[in-house]
Amino acid sequence: MSTSDETRRAVGGGVAFLLIVLTYGPNRFQEWEHWWAAAGTVALGVLIADALVLVRDRLPTPGVAPVPLLVTLLAIGLCVPETDQLAVASIVPVGLVVAELALRRQLGVSWYVVATASVGWAGLFGATGRASALAGALFAWWAFVMVLIVVRRSPDLAGRDLFVVLLLGGVASLVMARTGGITTTPWVIVVSVLACGGVSLGAAVAAGRLNARR
Repeated sequence: MSTSDETRRAVGGGVAFLLIVLTYGPNRFQEWEHWWAAAGTVALGVLIADALVLVRDRLPTPGVAPVPLLVTLLAIGLCVPETDQLAVASIVPVGLVVAELALRRQLGVSWYVVATASVGWAGLFGATGRASALAGALFAWWAFVMVLIVVRRSPDLAGRDLFVVLLLGGVASLVMARTGGITTTPWVIVVSVLACGGVSLGAAVAAGRLNARR
């Protein structure tokens, strides 16, 4: 592991921890029932730090790589009870897409970090401590996590095939948002996460194998 990898992951975990601090009160992270969400947020921050760079590098067409962030924001909007902040949170990711299309080149990874932090804040702020909404806001990032898993199995995955994986993960996050993300029954949350995650990951791995055979 290089120093740059460690630094990137530390930044990802640090940004995630800052988001926890900013939304500590509304989400009642001091209660043990919500510790899983705090731990999951930090873990996601570390994983997304890797996934973000991977997605940006392997989807070099301007305006394409930021699109999964908009899908994540949409999934968040479908499950969190507080949505007034979504318009503000969308400014950076939408601006990133528009700017790349206008300039006909990708912007620096630092802008992707800002856009990711904006979307992450929208999810934690909007969840307001509801368990299902917290689960939905975290699962909204499933497409990025799934990319890391699939690329480990299919290292050459890129371009259209990588976008298909992101699309499958995005659809899974939208379905989970409207099932486990809005329920009041704990077991439904767990079943929704396992079902949406398992089905989408299986389809993505199959897509990766098809790409490897071509």
